[in-house]
Amino acid sequence: MKHIILTFSLLSAAAVVSAQSTQYITDESKLPIRSGKSTEHRIVHMVSNGAAVTVLENTSDGYSRIKLESGAEGWIMSRFLMDTPAARDQLINARQENESLRADGEVIRNKLQGLSSTNGQLEQQRRKLQDQNKDLLDKLASLRHTAAKPIQTYQQNQQLQQQLDRERKTVHELRDKNDLLRRATKRNWFLTGAGVALGSLLLGLVIPRIPWRKRRSWDEL
Repeated sequence: MKHIILTFSLLSAAAVVSAQSTQYITDESKLPIRSGKSTEHRIVHMVSNGAAVTVLENTSDGYSRIKLESGAEGWIMSRFLMDTPAARDQLINARQENESLRADGEVIRNKLQGLSSTNGQLEQQRRKLQDQNKDLLDKLASLRHTAAKPIQTYQQNQQLQQQLDRERKTVHELRDKNDLLRRATKRNWFLTGAGVALGSLLLGLVIPRIPWRKRRSWDEL
């Protein structure tokens, strides 16, 4: 019974906290990671100060089982672990972040300068377009004023064209009437010639049949 109680006490003293967390090695040059929870166990790895390790378990006797980034595991005294990086590492990180921020700021300033230059160019283009728009409006007004006269001239030309069409129609009608008169005159002349020819023919037939005696009596008369 005493052995059971002793064993239980030892197990309680070596109670393990199983929750994993990330902690950092204290600001020491090099610390050994051992295979067990004492300085008598062999060293399996040397870890640099400020290195981030994964705490696998903590024991009540002041040791922690950790896992390195390389995957190696071992034991180290819990007092050599801290929840935040070492001040030197924090300073280095702060300087790196500061340099990064400066670089980002320089990039942003260059972009702002580029945008300012682009904005100036766009403003110049806007003013140029405004001037061109004003010139176009002036030209449009001038064209409208100038186009009014051609429109009037076009209307007058339309009226003259209509009058010319009427005159041409009248000329065609007169030509048709003249053609009818010419054909009628030709027909009349033809009829007159035919009548004269027919009269001459009749006279030619009648005159030879007139007795010459009667003609003499006429001559005597």
